[in-house]
Amino acid sequence: TDGASRDKSQWFGNIGQIAINPFNTKEVWMADWLGVLRTPDITDASKPWDYLYAGHEEIVPLDLVGPPSGAPLFSGDADVNGAAHPSPTTVPAMSFTRSSKPASYGSTSSLDFCEADPKCWARVLGSFTGGPNGYFSTDGGDSWLPFASIPLGARHGRVAVSATDPKAFVWQPENGNLYYTKDRGTTWTQSTTAPSVKLGEFQ
Repeated sequence: TDGASRDKSQWFGNIGQIAINPFNTKEVWMADWLGVLRTPDITDASKPWDYLYAGHEEIVPLDLVGPPSGAPLFSGDADVNGAAHPSPTTVPAMSFTRSSKPASYGSTSSLDFCEADPKCWARVLGSFTGGPNGYFSTDGGDSWLPFASIPLGARHGRVAVSATDPKAFVWQPENGNLYYTKDRGTTWTQSTTAPSVKLGEFQ
């Protein structure tokens, strides 16, 4: 498969099975941790591998939040970041990765909204491409901007937004330290009284 491309992605993850069509040996099927794919011609690097499903993946939700207005469900997911779900029964048209500027590919471990202003959100993740590890939204999750600063080494963990102040967040990254911001992540202060409890990658 050297040189073959994969539609919407550039790599295969943990290939579990490969099958060759016995009636057409150029046609190859493959299953990896994202699903089932097929190429009509394994000898032609210009022929992409096509997904043989629509809107299905072995998604691993790390956080699920249902705000009182806007999209009824927000999911933080491993590997694909998650999305705002306008309908729980249909696949969202856009993921957090695509609605975030700049994009950051990774796993959203936690997200939260302000009870007094449900359009205001905070979201934290662990990027595996060197992108931002935290974002905020002021339009109900339609678009996301990165925190202007990130505490040293902070990634993943849990985030909470104040119920009354949409600019105030508390973040406990996986390193266990507790930080708070009153300006949507422009500046962070480490708590001097909260205990430091290290979290697992997706806790």
